[in-house]
Amino acid sequence: MARRVAAAAGPLGDDFSFVSPVAKYVLFFFNLLFWVISVVMVAVGVYARLLKHAEAAMACLAVDPAILLIMVGVLTFLITFCGCARGKVSEIINGAIVHYRDDLDLQNLIDFGQKE
Repeated sequence: MARRVAAAAGPLGDDFSFVSPVAKYVLFFFNLLFWVISVVMVAVGVYARLLKHAEAAMACLAVDPAILLIMVGVLTFLITFCGCARGKVSEIINGAIVHYRDDLDLQNLIDFGQKE
């Protein structure tokens, strides 16, 4: 009976992975490091944006370094968050696919993502 259970789990077992644990934890460490850096970038960008005068900052909003810092920080934050939360991201995407026909905006977003 025990032999049958082991054979059903596969020849290498359920816990086997082709990825080295050292590589996995090094990647996780760097992912966490970049996540912290992105949070700091967003915080510095928001702080710099709040310190500027509203009139002067509105004149050249497109080239404002504080806005650029916030945008890059948010993008990095999202990418690193998805790197650490693969299960949750998969769950959200699968839920969106289930409700694909219910919402036209969701349908257009999923179509755009698949095309690009």
